[in-house]
Amino acid sequence: MLEVGNLVKIYETEREEPAGGVFDIAFEVKQGEFFTLLGPSGCGKTTTLRCVAGLEQPDRGSIVLAGEVLFDGATGVHVPMYDRDIGMVFQSYAIWPHMSVFENAAYPLRVSRRIRYGRAEVTQRVERVLEMMGIARYKDRSATQLSGGQQQRLALARALVREPKLLLLDEPLSNLDAQLREQMRTELKRIQGEWGVTTIYVTHDQGEAMSLSDRVAVLNQGRIVQIGPPDEIYDLPRSEFVANFIGRTNLFRGRLQDGVPAGGSAIVTSEIGPMRCRFAGMSEAGRDITFVVRPENVIMSRGKADDTAAPAGENCVKGLVSSRVYLGDVAEYAIDIDGMRKVIARAHPAIGIGPGERVTVQFPAERTIAICE
Repeated sequence: MLEVGNLVKIYETEREEPAGGVFDIAFEVKQGEFFTLLGPSGCGKTTTLRCVAGLEQPDRGSIVLAGEVLFDGATGVHVPMYDRDIGMVFQSYAIWPHMSVFENAAYPLRVSRRIRYGRAEVTQRVERVLEMMGIARYKDRSATQLSGGQQQRLALARALVREPKLLLLDEPLSNLDAQLREQMRTELKRIQGEWGVTTIYVTHDQGEAMSLSDRVAVLNQGRIVQIGPPDEIYDLPRSEFVANFIGRTNLFRGRLQDGVPAGGSAIVTSEIGPMRCRFAGMSEAGRDITFVVRPENVIMSRGKADDTAAPAGENCVKGLVSSRVYLGDVAEYAIDIDGMRKVIARAHPAIGIGPGERVTVQFPAERTIAICE
């Protein structure tokens, strides 16, 4: 449905020095897919979205929507925003305060340049989309009288009323409180699935990206550093940045003893001892390796206070629990290894292990992931 090729948009200071932007951004979005651009503030995700929408003109690259070229730096094609078959929801919603709910939703149909809509069709489309958003009973109300969640639904209704080929969402839940944000995640996914519209979603919230997306593109400093399904991004990070940005993680450094093929496992000599790691790609012997283990994959068992023997089993080390934080459904433990390294582990609070206790920690080899940058 959408092809973005080698997109470049560079911002400059008054002295004509580079001041951010995006560099060689390239991705494809399939028909009906929920695709998320995820990254920290200033990484280029909103710039990418604005280029696709036509709110920014890229310096180079190409944007093709359903076979129609919207931008091509080589040929000079640049379709203006109002001629693109795209709906967009902004972070601020951009609701018209002087219009009713009905008129806000009807606005894109009334000003459409590509298709002229009759009065009956406008009424039919608006009532249908307001009904789907659950705000049809407020259609005659002033838009300023809606709650934050209702305004978000209205902004979504206005973006969908023309039945666009592509829906762009720029951090639409960031202005909602935590509980309402959780509810609207579910609603967004339901609405997008029922409508079947291809969607690009921009957020810095990893939880939103993981729960909503079919695929995620992680951006850092204006470049895409990894694209994949949420579980792949989380379980198999390809860089230290992705490992650290997506959730909590334990990160260690070491050196690979022997060469390993793609998909294989091998021993890495590390600061906490020899560890067997899983490798997504092939790697040669003697290479410096970073490997990560997610806290929920750390297996922790109570040790004996007077036990000084080396722990039995692969990828096992001994440690001392320095702190325990209760998080409701899990407890998070900080464990000192040899008094110099802390390992973070998550376990059910019922295990009853507390600060000051000695434990044996195991990193399952299939969950100990090597990163070869």
